[in-house]
Amino acid sequence: MMSNVIGIDTAKHAKGNSHRRDHGEGSIRRVSGSPYLYLDFYYYSVRVRKSSGYPDSPEGWKMAEQAMDQMMDEIQRGVFNFEKRFPHASQREKQLFSQLEGRYSRPSAREIIIDEYYERWKDQVWDSLTLNQRNDYEGNMKCHILPYFGGLTFDEITTVRMKAFLGRLRESREEPLSRNRVRNILTPFRGVFSDACSEYHWTLPDPFHDIGKVINKLFSKRRKGKPPIFTLGEWLDLLEQIPYVYRPATEFLVLTGVRSSELAGLEESSFSKETIKIVKGLVGGRETDLKTEGSDREIPTNARIRIVIEQQRELRQSLGLDAKYFFTDPDGNPLDHDRFRNMVWIPSFGETVLAYRKPSTTRHTFAEWMLLIDTHPEKLVKLMGHSSKKMVYEVYGQYRWELEAEKPRIKAYMGG
Repeated sequence: MMSNVIGIDTAKHAKGNSHRRDHGEGSIRRVSGSPYLYLDFYYYSVRVRKSSGYPDSPEGWKMAEQAMDQMMDEIQRGVFNFEKRFPHASQREKQLFSQLEGRYSRPSAREIIIDEYYERWKDQVWDSLTLNQRNDYEGNMKCHILPYFGGLTFDEITTVRMKAFLGRLRESREEPLSRNRVRNILTPFRGVFSDACSEYHWTLPDPFHDIGKVINKLFSKRRKGKPPIFTLGEWLDLLEQIPYVYRPATEFLVLTGVRSSELAGLEESSFSKETIKIVKGLVGGRETDLKTEGSDREIPTNARIRIVIEQQRELRQSLGLDAKYFFTDPDGNPLDHDRFRNMVWIPSFGETVLAYRKPSTTRHTFAEWMLLIDTHPEKLVKLMGHSSKKMVYEVYGQYRWELEAEKPRIKAYMGG
C-alpha cells in the first residue's frame, strides 16, 4: 500500500531532522525552528508527523518517549484513537483516520461555518416544511441572519452577539419591526442551531436563552389598527385600469374574499352552479395545502360571481387557452402573486389617483363589505376560511363610516 505523509503543521520543517530516537515503528524528532519534539510514525500505512507538545529538554524527551510507547502499544492492540490523541489535528485528518478506525469523526463547533451548514440543513429538513414555511425561512435567513452570522462558526454564536444583532436590526429599520416579526426572523436560526448541536452532540450555551426579554425591551408590540380597504367608488376606478385579460380574476378576489393562492389553484372542476370549492392553493407554480384547517370550504355563488366566472370562460376561449388552472395569465401560465402584483396591480394603481394598497386589500374589503350588508359574522368566518372568529370580531368588526353612504350600491354589487 502506498504510504502518505500527513500533518500540515510539520511539512515546512522537512529539513533539520538530524536528531531522532526510534521506538519500534515510530520515532521522536527534533524539528528545526520548533521548541517542541515531534512524533513521527505510520498509522494505517499513512505517515503522521505531529507535535508532541513536549519541549526539547531531558524531561520533554522522557515524556515524549512515554507518549510514543503508549501510542505504539495502543496501535498494536487496535485501540488507538487518533482524534482523541490529536484533538487539534485538521478535520481532514480526523475524518480519514476515523473512517479507517471505523469511528465517526465529530467536528467541533469551531470548525462548522453557519452558512455552509445552513445549505446542508435545508437538504435535510426542506421536505418536511410547507412551501410557505420554506419561503419564510429562506427570506429570513438570506435577508437578515446570514449577512450577519453567515461567516461565523457555531461556537461564536453567543448571547452577547445575539443582543448586538437585535440592536442592529432595530437601528437599521426606518419602520420599527414588531416583536412577532423579530421572533419569526429568528425562528429558522433557532432550528439551524438546535439541529447542529443535536447532530454533532455539542453542548454549547444556548444563545437564545432569555432572548425574548431582549426582544420585548427593544421592540414594541404592534397594535393592529383597521386594515386598509376600498370604497366601492375606489374599487371601480381601479378595476377600470386593470388589463381586461386580468379583470375577471381581479374582480373575483373582491367578490369572494379568496386568497391569491386559492384563486390561482382553482380549476374548472372547482365550480358548480351554486358553489365554489376551495381545496388547495398554488404558490410559485406548486400546489400547496390551504393556510388553515378552516380554509377548506365551499363558497356559495350569486348572480354577480356567476357573471365573472362566465367572463373568464369566454376569455379563455377567445385566447385559445386549455390550461389546467381556471385563472391564468394570457399565455395560460398559472397566476403568480408576485408577478401579478408587479406587472398588473402596481401599474394599474399608477393610472389612478388612489393611495396604494396591497392586493390582499381585496380580502379585507370583502370582509368589511359583507359585514356592512348585514352578513352574520359566523357565516363570514366560514366564507373566508378563518380558523376562528377572532379575526372577524377584532379586526373587521369595526364601524366604517366611510362605507355607510355606499351601502345600497355595495349590496347590489355583491349580489345581495
